[in-house]
Amino acid sequence: MTRDEYTDLYDSLCYGHDADLLINGMRIFIEWNGEEIEVYEMNADKGKKLCALKGNDMFETVSLLFASTIHGKVINDDVLDIQIIDIE
Repeated sequence: MTRDEYTDLYDSLCYGHDADLLINGMRIFIEWNGEEIEVYEMNADKGKKLCALKGNDMFETVSLLFASTIHGKVINDDVLDIQIIDIE
């Protein structure tokens, strides 16, 4: 993803949107569930929960997500290797 897409993804997640990403060839779905973000590895229409993250507020939660390793990639460090499929 580009830096502009990175910023759009960060902002969208901070305001409660969900996102579909492609990380290391795997479709990853990021979903807000109450005050936490849940990360799923998707296979067709079925998801396997990888983790749930919760900070003191939405911005801290998204920051935790962007610093986490997902399928060997860190969103903050591997921007060019991650593709946005959709932001809902």
